[in-house]
Amino acid sequence: MGVISATFGGLIADILCNAVPNLLKRGELYATACAAGGTVYLLLKFIPLNYNLNLFICVVIVVGIRIYSKRKRLTLPEI
Repeated sequence: MGVISATFGGLIADILCNAVPNLLKRGELYATACAAGGTVYLLLKFIPLNYNLNLFICVVIVVGIRIYSKRKRLTLPEI
């Protein structure tokens, strides 16, 4: 659900701003960052931490991946 809502939420926001959606740019780490955050969230469910702390950790990971990939211009490999 997180990947779908983040992907299409960003797509709609870019369309409303009259910009080329990041989702349609070749090799963007857009949905991949959300999938990584979702995977970390599922793994953190096995560790007895506070629910809000789990969510915070996942948000930091997703935002960190996106910022790092933008600054270093990292992209997915093309097939």
